Amino acid sequence: TGDKVETALNVAYSCNLMDKDMKIHMITGQIPNETVKEAMRRVRHNILNSPKETHHGLVITSGQISEISSGNIGPQFIDLALMCDSVMCARVSPKQKGEIVGFVMQTLPNMRCLAIGDGANDVSMIMKAHVGVGIKGVEGAEAARVADFSIGEFQVLKRLMFVVGRDSYRKNSILTLYNFYKNILLCMPQFWYAVVYSNFSGVTFYDSYLFQLCNIFYTSLPIILYALWDVELPEFQLMSDPSLYKISTKNLYFNISSFTMWAAIAAVQSFIIAVLCGIIELAPSFDGDFLGFWG
Repeated sequence: TGDKVETALNVAYSCNLMDKDMKIHMITGQIPNETVKEAMRRVRHNILNSPKETHHGLVITSGQISEISSGNIGPQFIDLALMCDSVMCARVSPKQKGEIVGFVMQTLPNMRCLAIGDGANDVSMIMKAHVGVGIKGVEGAEAARVADFSIGEFQVLKRLMFVVGRDSYRKNSILTLYNFYKNILLCMPQFWYAVVYSNFSGVTFYDSYLFQLCNIFYTSLPIILYALWDVELPEFQLMSDPSLYKISTKNLYFNISSFTMWAAIAAVQSFIIAVLCGIIELAPSFDGDFLGFWG
């Protein structure tokens, strides 16, 4: 936030980002001759020596963030921030908002960073993050224009993440796997046919029209119907059980094992198709002649 520390703390308490039972640690430059590195060491020492059940909040101001940027100690700052339950950056400029998002993305490359803003001063961090959400309201539409998703109220964010976001991850994962699956299933029968029957003679396995129409018509309709109509769980269940969102954070739908399984199924099915077509090719007709592959 660009607000001063006192105002920002009041807002943090009112929106439950921080609470009165939380131990607040300050890195605001109020201690004379204390560098940012020394302040970070002080806060780390205080956190490590606090009771385990203590909740911690960190407050840092723009001047200290500038020192973090110039001193290339962004990863150390993020490590310290991860030791706290809540972190608030006050009096920061729009550029610094983007820098903080950059610290997070650099230090936690396996995580996905979400930035939310409602004004022009939030544009830099919205554009920097993996996913940007803009709230269109009294501060204008600049944030909404550059964001990946635009919402009218902050309360819509929960549904955007836990319903739309979860289904987006699930359906896009299956779409990607399906594309690999159907391409393997389309191409591999030609390979098996060349190995088992045609002795790499160059005889085509497909009619040219069938080959061209496969992607345009035959394999496009199933995934379109899936995208439009598939519902794994009802919305009220997704909204009431946040643990269901773990499929995206743990990458359960799109990983090496799932890709290998889809590819293996496609390879086996392609072999079965090639063998069955080869058996039909060798089957005799009513007059005793072999039908041939194009008979």
